[in-house]
This record gives sequence, C-alpha cells and structure tokens, in this order.
Amino acid sequence: METQERVWLWDNAKALLIFCVVVGHVFVASSGGDQFERGIELIIYSFHMPLFILIAGYFGKRVVTSKSFPTQKIIGFLSVYLAMKVLLYLFEGILRGSFTGINLSLFETSDAPWYVLAMAIWITGAWLIFYVNPNINKGKLLLFAIVAGVLIGFDDDTGDYLALLRTVNFFPFFIAGICLKPAWVERLRTPKIRLLACVVVLLAALLIIWKILYFSDLWQFFTGRHRYENIATVPDWSAPLYRLGHYLFAGVIGASVIAIMPNRRLPIVTVLGQRTMQVYFYQTIITQVLEFFAIPSLLVAKFLWPGVLLVCGAAVILLSWKPIGLPVTWLLRGRFQSPKSKRKEVLI
Repeated sequence: METQERVWLWDNAKALLIFCVVVGHVFVASSGGDQFERGIELIIYSFHMPLFILIAGYFGKRVVTSKSFPTQKIIGFLSVYLAMKVLLYLFEGILRGSFTGINLSLFETSDAPWYVLAMAIWITGAWLIFYVNPNINKGKLLLFAIVAGVLIGFDDDTGDYLALLRTVNFFPFFIAGICLKPAWVERLRTPKIRLLACVVVLLAALLIIWKILYFSDLWQFFTGRHRYENIATVPDWSAPLYRLGHYLFAGVIGASVIAIMPNRRLPIVTVLGQRTMQVYFYQTIITQVLEFFAIPSLLVAKFLWPGVLLVCGAAVILLSWKPIGLPVTWLLRGRFQSPKSKRKEVLI
C-alpha cells in the first residue's frame, strides 16, 4: 500500500509538471525567444506530458481493473472537457467581437482540452481491456501500446478528431503507469541512482540547448499531434525510430525526475500538486486571452526566461487557490469535495 510519504512524492512531481505545462504554453504562445528559452521549451515538451500521463496510469490501476465501469470518472472528465471547449469558444468570440467563422467542435480538439478527453478515452480503453481479460500480461499490453503509438503516425485519417493521434501516441505512458510497481519506484530512490539521475537530467538539458536546431525538428514528435507525412524534416521510413527514441528519452527523463523528486511534504508545492486539474483548467482559458493580446511575447521579450519562470510560478500558485477550484471539483466528481475528505485516486 502507498504510504503518505509516497503520496507526497507524487504530489511534488505533479506540482513540477503543472508548472512545466504553464511555462511551456507561455513559450509556445510567444513569437520570440533566444536559444536558451527555446531549449527550455523543448526540454519541457520532451517529458512533461509523458510523466503526467504515467502518474495518471499509476494511480488509475484500481479504477481500470475494477469490475464496475468507472462511470463517474468518465463523466467527470468529459464534463471538464465540455466546459473547457465551451469557455474557449466563448472567450474567442468575445475577444474577436464576433462569433462569425468560429466553430464549436466538440469532437475535434487541437488545444489543451485534448488531455482531459484523452483521460476519458484511456480509462475507458484500459477498463475494457482488463474487463475482457483480467489476467492480461501487462508487459505485452505495453508492447502493444508502443506498437500502436508508432504505427498511428502512418494513418492519414487520424488527427485532431477526438484527439486520436495524441491519445494513441501517449497511450504507452498510461499503460506504463499501470505496469509501474512501488518497489520499482523505491529502487529509483537509492542515493547512487538519484545522483545518476541528476547527471542525466543535466546532460540532457545541455544537449538539447547545445543542439537546439536538431531538437527543434523533433518538437513535433514531442507534442504527439503530427502525422509522419507532416514532419518534413524526417523521412517517413525513419519516423518510427524517432517515435521510439522519444518514448525512450521521455522514459529516462521521467524516471530521473521521479528519482530526484523530494519525498517529503513541501510548503506550497505539495498542496499545489494536489490541485493540478484546476490549474490546468484555468491556465488554458487565461493563456488564450493573453495570447490574443500578445502578452506571452511581451513577457519573453521584456523579462527573458528568469522573469517568465517567476511569473508562471506565481500564476500556478494563484490558480491553485482552493476556492476557485470548487467548480472544477464539482465537474470532476459531481459534487463539491469536503475539505476533510481524503483522495482515493490521484488521476491528474
């Protein structure tokens, strides 16, 4: 059974990851940035969503292996997805001063709501798999997910519809989380492994910044949203190797982050990691508004990367304020959560 200390580890990791989400969205929304800032963006996109999804799978084991269909979870994620899509549509129309030419497509998504929709699909898919075959070999299931993630890039029909391309591309990380055992995590926490993890993260960051032009071509693999034929810098025949390379790279960096992450309750950080969904929800809307007024570009130009990191950190803390999270909690659970209630699953 997971101890309270172990929960702090995952909450701390999630706090870092939601901070990376906000920083990444700001850099993507900006039109500038020097080599170092572009390197930060690529580093973030290389691992932050894969690790987020792995953690969701890790804490979703009981949900997807249950004999009863997780109706409340599915409805909760779909409710959040619908709310995000409607709000983005409304804000875009208000900012433009007209809704002409703006389509509210609930079945196609290319922006942040894709992750919430994908969560509903991953949980449903994994539940069906374990319902049909409760004793399925998880290693073989992970291999199947990897093969599907590699092959989906050749399909001309998938894309933003139901976020299928991203959903299939990132599905291996959800299954990897289901496969992950507490004992394996414990092995990552040994002093030697933690030291090695620090070296790995540092070298990976330096490599990406140093070879920024090369890794810029891989950004489309990191997002998981592009078919192979649309990645002009990579031949179709070698694209599957790049996809596998990203799986490996994200796995190594993700494992390193887990190894390094403090395994104790941290002021502000640990609580923030328990409220990532509300931060994800609100930052999506706010980023759209800021991008309309070109504020992300202004932030990057005026404050450079240290200032951007500070501003994003402050924004994440503000958006994790519990009272503003009550509507999101209601959407996810169908009710307001009592302050004294204990979490049974930490899916996001």
